[in-house]
Amino acid sequence: MRLDVIIAVLPLFHLYGMQVVLNCGLRVGATIVTMPRFDLQNFLRFHEEYGVTRSFVAPPIVLQLAKEPSVTGFDLSRLQQVFSVAAASFSKNAMMASERLGCEVVQGYGMTELSPATNLSPPGGGKEGAVGPLVPNTEMLIVDTFTGKPVNVDRVRELIKVKGFQVAPVELEALLLTHPLIGDAAVIGVPSGENGEVPVAFVVSTGPLSEDEVKVFIAEQVATYKQLADVRFVASIPKSPAGKILRRELRANACLSRN
Repeated sequence: MRLDVIIAVLPLFHLYGMQVVLNCGLRVGATIVTMPRFDLQNFLRFHEEYGVTRSFVAPPIVLQLAKEPSVTGFDLSRLQQVFSVAAASFSKNAMMASERLGCEVVQGYGMTELSPATNLSPPGGGKEGAVGPLVPNTEMLIVDTFTGKPVNVDRVRELIKVKGFQVAPVELEALLLTHPLIGDAAVIGVPSGENGEVPVAFVVSTGPLSEDEVKVFIAEQVATYKQLADVRFVASIPKSPAGKILRRELRANACLSRN
């Protein structure tokens, strides 16, 4: 029986890289191919040269696998699954990447405090937009911190409160990334008087694109309170080594630009 070949591109000081890639990989006897840092061309070349079968990544890598033209120039036929956690991954990007790679692209869920996973998509069992079933010996309930009632929301600290309504940044980010001229995007809430907060988008454009065009694109797809109050074009979206959007940096930049 041929054992898995896993690529270790995630930082091993992060629990995702240490537990899921390194420790679990060694436990099952997999070959682990390490990279000192992420570079798309070397990442793809290592997949081809070493016959990587399972690739553990963060959403920004899924985005590149979905959109970068160079991906199709490599033989990735031995790749069976791409697994993405550490931040919300968007199903459209996952579907595009899956079609280009010829394998499933699935998600999981966890956090450092959980050491680290609660939900995993098993090989061949991934579903679009889902993080998979709970791991053994785990129970989960998502509740509203004020009412205690079960809900279906984004991370509480990242929700944008607009006139009493809750707006999940990941919903708007997912819509922005469906625009053919947007390569990456992030959304934060910015204080705005009586409104409480308003959604502001930071966008990396790949072609000529105006603020109004982005606003209209979103306005045609969402309720009034979810519409963008402002669009700011940037060269890149700040992210942690594990791929999480560094919203605090975006908030700091937003506050500086208002002063």
